[in-house]
Amino acid sequence: MYLVEQEVKVSSPDYKTTNKDDAIEDFKRRIAVYEQQYNPLDEELDKNLSFIKIYNQGERYLINNIHGMKLSFAN
Repeated sequence: MYLVEQEVKVSSPDYKTTNKDDAIEDFKRRIAVYEQQYNPLDEELDKNLSFIKIYNQGERYLINNIHGMKLSFAN
C-alpha cells in the first residue's frame, strides 16, 4: 500500500478545515471503500481496452490504446 500521509491528499480541498490526523483517517476509510469496488485492469488481458493507469499518485503513467485528441489530455 502507498503512503496515505502524503501532503497531496491531506491538503486537498476536501480536508481544508480538517486536522491532518482526521484527514488521514478519512482518506484511509475512502480507500477501503474504493478497494471493495475496484477491479484492476490487467495490462495483457485488457490490452484491447483504452485506459490510463496512474502509479504512485502520478509517478508513472501507462497509456494504453489511446490515440489522437484524447492522448493530448493525458500529457
